[in-house]
Amino acid sequence: MEDTNKAMILPKVASPHLAIINPAPGMMFYDTTAKQLAVFNGNVWSFWKP
Repeated sequence: MEDTNKAMILPKVASPHLAIINPAPGMMFYDTTAKQLAVFNGNVWSFWKP
């Protein structure tokens, strides 16, 4: 992601994120219920709100 005119589109998922079976480390999605970014580090989910 080094271009200045490109963007990454994340999948949108409604909560709960626990419904995602076997998430891979680094998996990201936008939580449409909580309106936040979710990132899986291989052990736990982290949530970032804008």
